[in-house]
Amino acid sequence: MVDALTVAVAFTLARFAFGIGARKFATWATTQPKELGAAFKANYEDMILEHDRAIEKTHQRLYEHGMGVEALAARLDAFSENPQEQRVFHSFMFEGMREALDDRRAMLAAASAGLMFLERSVEDKARCERALRGLDVRHVRQLDALDRCAGTFFEQRQRNSEAAVRGGMWRKFGDGEVLAATCLRIENPPVLDSQECLYITSTGRLVLDALCEYLRPMEPILPIPGRERWSGSRKEEQARALLAEQLPGLREALIPFTHRHGIRYDPRSPGMQNGQYEPPAFDAAACLQVEGVDEATAGGLGAIRPWEPVRHEQMRLSAHMTEFAIEAQMVDGRWFVRVHGPHDVLRWLADDLDARWW
Repeated sequence: MVDALTVAVAFTLARFAFGIGARKFATWATTQPKELGAAFKANYEDMILEHDRAIEKTHQRLYEHGMGVEALAARLDAFSENPQEQRVFHSFMFEGMREALDDRRAMLAAASAGLMFLERSVEDKARCERALRGLDVRHVRQLDALDRCAGTFFEQRQRNSEAAVRGGMWRKFGDGEVLAATCLRIENPPVLDSQECLYITSTGRLVLDALCEYLRPMEPILPIPGRERWSGSRKEEQARALLAEQLPGLREALIPFTHRHGIRYDPRSPGMQNGQYEPPAFDAAACLQVEGVDEATAGGLGAIRPWEPVRHEQMRLSAHMTEFAIEAQMVDGRWFVRVHGPHDVLRWLADDLDARWW
């Protein structure tokens, strides 16, 4: 049993400690407003600097991808002339001004800059800003990794669809905050032994579009199914040196088609042999396809490394693709350009061109 004296001493000490705490709090409350104001001001200035850097980076990237100076200026003019667009910007600034984490403040600044160049309604932009209020940097990186899934294999098992691969990946690595921010949608098909499917919503797609330049240089936060680097793959530096040697000028020629038409990348998928998972060879044939190219451009690109139908088709169907070849073809009145080559090299060109992996 605790005696009365012990209780009395403990109570007295607690009152004494509380009195000291109360006096400290009173002193803090009367001296902190100036410090708080200075902190908010510093955060706001940091946010503006990050925003300006993001504007410059996004502007440069869009210009390289074929958007003219006049079109870029028109988008910024549209922002400056719309009071609601400016309120979205001010909402980002307010959120960044009170943000404690430097990396999250940089993310918000990048999103506010990215939205300025997107041809989306002000309602969509406001929805993106609201979604980002509940997301940290790791959440948008998880969302980006889920979006980049390719193929139908996850953990050496074949799934019913790419959405099912995302579902498996989400259950293993994902955070609930991304789902709560309405960036993802989960579906459970009403079929026996069906696999949970995960889809990126229009809000999630909007968040990724706004943060495209911010996310681009970051390494994936999660292992991405379908984008594994198979045993024997050349290092990135070696692959890029080979691209520059074998396909000079191709990257620069294709960059303007990235946002206008989209580029698709088809690597060889893993397979199942006698019930066992079988990855493809690191230099298996892959194809980078560009649609809607004009005839002159198609002819010029095809001349860099001409496609020899018999020889290259045999090579494409074999286990290894040891050469590069560019095929220019007209189908239904439209020109297509297909760049064939080894996957461990061509994948880096695909990433440079924001190609969609299939």
